Amino acid sequence: MISKQAGARSLRDAINTYQTEHERKLDKQALQLLFRLAKSTDASEAFKRLGPKSRQAEEALLAACIEADNLVRNFPRLVQKQKDALSRSKQWHKALAELRRFVAEIAEEKEPLRLGLANLDLWSLSAFEPPADNDALKHDLDLFARAIEWRRGIAQANLAHLGANRKAHTKNAAENAAIWVLAAGVYDTARTPPLPVKRQEKEVADPNLNEIADLAQVILRTEILPDRVREVRRGRRKQYLKMFGAQTERHIRDKVLRAGSRDPS
Repeated sequence: MISKQAGARSLRDAINTYQTEHERKLDKQALQLLFRLAKSTDASEAFKRLGPKSRQAEEALLAACIEADNLVRNFPRLVQKQKDALSRSKQWHKALAELRRFVAEIAEEKEPLRLGLANLDLWSLSAFEPPADNDALKHDLDLFARAIEWRRGIAQANLAHLGANRKAHTKNAAENAAIWVLAAGVYDTARTPPLPVKRQEKEVADPNLNEIADLAQVILRTEILPDRVREVRRGRRKQYLKMFGAQTERHIRDKVLRAGSRDPS
């Protein structure tokens, strides 16, 4: 069994270990990326400066590089998938509204639904009993409503993570999403926050900007400057905090609704 303590290892050594341990999971594109990283002097120097202190840290960094490469290649499809989910959630809400009207219509019936016809005893009356009372039906519809909001929330969170906006179809947007994912991998490697932090109204300098930029250049095969990494972090932080706040409010509303549904009064 290979020890999880990395020691002072080179990027090439880390890649060799990663390929050996994840051989069956790596597709052609991932292998090509790892080959480019192994050949790159800038990537090797960035890896050395980051100094991963464990095999887990090495794996987190290389996995982030692969994820960033996969993201930039599939960015339009991934964004569209989330937008489609949001669009379908509107249809699901409309369908749910129709079902709520159906339940209300049953509850408002003044006359028995079954006609008192002759020879009705020839039929098994139990076959015509309702599957659930109105309260149970309303409860189930509430569950569907929360499930729809849950799925909608995931799509919104993914779009915030991707940084998708009106220009989401552009190459620049895809590259920025990859940089953001790579920054998260550096966080797991160096255990330093990838987001700018404010202390006493003064913003602390972003850590590891040069390392992220050097790795991103190899992944994206274009020049990436540290200033761009900084701007991506700042922009994504705002989007992330906005999304997180919205999802927290939704979660609190959901807990209140569930608590109310359990209240016997």
